[in-house]
Amino acid sequence: MALTIRPRIVLPFVASLLVGFAISETASAQDRGAFPLDKPASRRSGLVVGLSLGTSVTAGSGYPNSATRMQDPRYYAASGVVVGTSSTLMIMGALTDYLNFGFWGGGGGGENDDWKLTSAGGGVRVEGFPLFYLVPKLRDLGFSGQFGVGSAKMEAKHGASEGGEGVQSFVGGGVFYEFRLFNPFGTHFTLAPSVEYQAVFSDPFESHGVVAGVRLALYGGP
Repeated sequence: MALTIRPRIVLPFVASLLVGFAISETASAQDRGAFPLDKPASRRSGLVVGLSLGTSVTAGSGYPNSATRMQDPRYYAASGVVVGTSSTLMIMGALTDYLNFGFWGGGGGGENDDWKLTSAGGGVRVEGFPLFYLVPKLRDLGFSGQFGVGSAKMEAKHGASEGGEGVQSFVGGGVFYEFRLFNPFGTHFTLAPSVEYQAVFSDPFESHGVVAGVRLALYGGP
């Protein structure tokens, strides 16, 4: 029997696994006393307001959002590689030096010669810095996870194809490295190069993409 590998199952699993590994390492280290909870914050504290901007490489495939067209090969369409832009707004709290938690919302889009692809979403975001105490030189290396509801739409630039569209689940995972910029009035700004995987899954349509960019964040505390 042939083994079929489904990207819509495997890729989110890999992203979730990476984020879960970062969080589990943090928890494990905390259990060992490596991450003391009673230690005052030295790098991250307070409200966190962030903006992530980047260049995306995305692909979408599926059917129009119609019960009579889903799974009908005549209506199937695939965009191929689409290059565009992506932006995400984040509002979180720095719970400790090594854990941020809050919410996100954003979207992006791009096009190639034949297709225009757009996506948007929102939900929960978690950022972990599992090496904060374990490897001090890498204390600003972070792993992010985003989960929530997302939508994606693919429109044909030529011809009569109905393209594809769907609204359902969003999953994302990434890695970034923070550089501290300056500290105005007891706060501080950071700049972080980042790479993220993002995907929207629904019954009629799905899109997958990689975003390379920068994450700007203002921490309310020192």
